[in-house]
Amino acid sequence: MTDSSFYKISDFHLMDPFLMTITSGGDHWMYVSSTGCLTAGRNKAEFALFPYVTDDMLHRNSSFTGPITIVRVRKKNQQLIWEPFAQNTDTYNITRNLYKNSIGNVIIFEEINKDLGLTFSYQWQSNSEQGFIRKSLITNQNKRQIDLDILDGLMNILPAGIELRTTQEMNNLANAYKVTEYLPENKCSLYYLNSLIMDRPQPGESLRTNIVSHYSKNNPEISVCEKEINNFRENGKFNKKYHTTGRPGCMLTKSTLKLESKKGSEWYLFADVNKTQSQIAYIINWLKNSQNLIQDVEKGINNNNDKLVSALASADAFQQTRSKINDLHHTANVLFNVLRGGVFSNQYEIKISDFMNNLKIRNKKVYKNYNKKLPLDNSTIDLNELIHSLDKTKDPSIMRLSREYLPLTLSRRHGDPSRPWNRFEIKTKDEKNNDLFYYEGNWRDIFQNWEALGLSFPLAIESMIAKFVNATSVDGYNPYRINSDGIDWEVSEPDDPWSYIGYWNDHQIIYLQKLLEHLNNYDHKILVQIFSQEIYSYANIPYRLRKFSKIIFNPKETIDFDYKKNKKILESVDSYGTDIKLIQNDRGNVYHVNLCEKLLVLTLAKISNLIPDGGIWLNTQRPEWNDANNALVGYGASMVTVYYLRRFLNFFQNILNQTDSEFISISRDVKEWLFEINDTLVEIRKKQNLEKLNNEDRMKFVIALGESFSSYRSKVYDKIFSKKDTLKTNI
Repeated sequence: MTDSSFYKISDFHLMDPFLMTITSGGDHWMYVSSTGCLTAGRNKAEFALFPYVTDDMLHRNSSFTGPITIVRVRKKNQQLIWEPFAQNTDTYNITRNLYKNSIGNVIIFEEINKDLGLTFSYQWQSNSEQGFIRKSLITNQNKRQIDLDILDGLMNILPAGIELRTTQEMNNLANAYKVTEYLPENKCSLYYLNSLIMDRPQPGESLRTNIVSHYSKNNPEISVCEKEINNFRENGKFNKKYHTTGRPGCMLTKSTLKLESKKGSEWYLFADVNKTQSQIAYIINWLKNSQNLIQDVEKGINNNNDKLVSALASADAFQQTRSKINDLHHTANVLFNVLRGGVFSNQYEIKISDFMNNLKIRNKKVYKNYNKKLPLDNSTIDLNELIHSLDKTKDPSIMRLSREYLPLTLSRRHGDPSRPWNRFEIKTKDEKNNDLFYYEGNWRDIFQNWEALGLSFPLAIESMIAKFVNATSVDGYNPYRINSDGIDWEVSEPDDPWSYIGYWNDHQIIYLQKLLEHLNNYDHKILVQIFSQEIYSYANIPYRLRKFSKIIFNPKETIDFDYKKNKKILESVDSYGTDIKLIQNDRGNVYHVNLCEKLLVLTLAKISNLIPDGGIWLNTQRPEWNDANNALVGYGASMVTVYYLRRFLNFFQNILNQTDSEFISISRDVKEWLFEINDTLVEIRKKQNLEKLNNEDRMKFVIALGESFSSYRSKVYDKIFSKKDTLKTNI
């Protein structure tokens, strides 16, 4: 299926420059400025074809990064020079159009020169085989033949192997290591480093390369020297050069054309990144021996397009109403939701081998116990069949891990050139080119997107809830990021002004509430069934909320980072698995509790920071609701969380009423915390019924709630939970 619906922006060059994301059904990423400058690559920013810089630089760097086209039209004894998409637009009467399809994987730049009667356009697409494909077309709109010379190509192409920091901070130093080599017999250029960039007295060989190849029926001349751009611009000369060192890479083609009336000429550039020697040999063999090279390319483009369309269709991205523009907007919304939260690659089907690989990453002890009990070949199983079959083991760890496993693909963290500190990684294939199920994201991005994804895949909602609650901490908050392999938190680096720790608990209650409501609406029996199962965990985030007295003293500095704990946890991951980032019991296994307890802890953490008649106190160094509250952190309160907490508690009570058990298991420390908070709330209600609270009374209750939370934390931080107890479900 090819997407034929395009957005069009006429005369886009009259607008301020803007940034666009070009999507893919694979691991490609591309950010394009409306000026034509771009950065692109595969998997992550380190594997870039053009420098990964902030978007303001992309808007300004079009003169030396990305596509370049110069046309010299020969008319009798003169030559007219036209540079499509140049910043200077005063020379000719031109019209510029920008087209982008609704699923965002095709972008077309078009310039119509009415004085010369020429139209030039180029488009970007991608496929898994050739990487990024730039297809260019020039058309003669005149009634007679026109003769011209045209220089076209790409500038500032990166070699493989340059670290992101080197590109952004030491670019001039990096130039000294750059090598560009054109292989005329193979019609491709290689971009590599003559050695690894480092300040150590030891050899470091760079063994990977970026590659750009070309296809044209015009038999173009080739140069990889950027000096030929000005040469051609100023006097029409173009000297072949096949090898350069110590300067940015480029790929320039120069063609001489005789265009008949209403006829056009097209050509291609293919660019890819981070290739090994064997991969380069494979590409060269294809360039030499393909029977129909362009047909191969177009087939790959269609396959890549079909993967993306299929993924979007499974998430209900395509609708048909009387408003076509609304339908396209819906598709675009689902597209970006999928690219952040991921999508199931083949409905609920799981490769058992992939599940076992994930199990080995998560918990090596559990993996060893079940390694020979499940087949490791390409056998497949339905997600819910996997969960139900492993529930029979009564092993809480494998029951938990089977629920957390989600075979999602296309997901990436929230990263773009406007936020260079946000790293992203798009994993769709393993080292053997097999499909890889992987997701990653910042907390609120993932669960915000899963709220919508769950409507399309209701059988996975239980797993989404499990991932949510298993990652929340013993003090009722959540880590910064989650991924297929577990959880991740921010590390305090005092010398880095962009490094800052804190609990990003914004949207926490409502995101979980939406997932719980989805599951309850789909099958309320499931929610009641898992309510008392002890198969859920606590994240062992090395943050330590200070004692209440210290929080009162300075509410903007409320968390200590436990460097010793952080180091110990990270050093144990290789031997234990990422489950070591969870709270352990006295036997060195993950400490498990039921869903009821997890919901109680999340609730109590919020209520413990309640300011009567005010809101939830924002004292965990990060915003509670949105970024507008950054300035309020420490001294502000969130009413939005109070409103959602009320909705959450009503729902919680409804589930309790549906349970058959009179008692439910709970950690003793949590039970004591619950009763202390309950006593304080009863006192608040009595006081409010008698008279309006004054500031003195309000502060009294804030202290009571805060001290109770502080006491609870002192019992559970860095200690094994005390014994479990029971709790009446109708208290």
